[in-house]
Amino acid sequence: MSGFFAKVWGPYERWLARSPLIAKSVTTGVLGCLGDVIAQNIEHKFVEGGEKKPFDWKRNSRLTGFGLVLIGPMLHGWYGFLARAISATTTTAVIQKNGFGPNDLCPYCHDDILCGSRTSGRHEQGTNYYQVQGSVLAYNDGEL
Repeated sequence: MSGFFAKVWGPYERWLARSPLIAKSVTTGVLGCLGDVIAQNIEHKFVEGGEKKPFDWKRNSRLTGFGLVLIGPMLHGWYGFLARAISATTTTAVIQKNGFGPNDLCPYCHDDILCGSRTSGRHEQGTNYYQVQGSVLAYNDGEL
């Protein structure tokens, strides 16, 4: 590896070794933020009527926060568990570890986060799971 990536990757690997939970949490938060910036720019290019919507900072903050506070630590724990549960290094063990992705940890986790950014502002405290699930499903079906 050479150039810019070599200069960045080495310190990042040392940070991961020194503070794995913090490094993974910050990385997931930054990737959530950048992913949403890209997504909103793509969405703005395909707005009906040609009227550009303003950047949704609230949505971006939610996705960044989810990555930083929830997803990063959760995946750190999940993959740590898998490393302990499947300690072999054979090809079969590697395939098993990679086969148990985040969806096995929480099958609805990604849908809740991705679609929740659209539905979370629509529900008051005390709304039950099935009402929120109905909104998420309606959004996925194009009804919202």
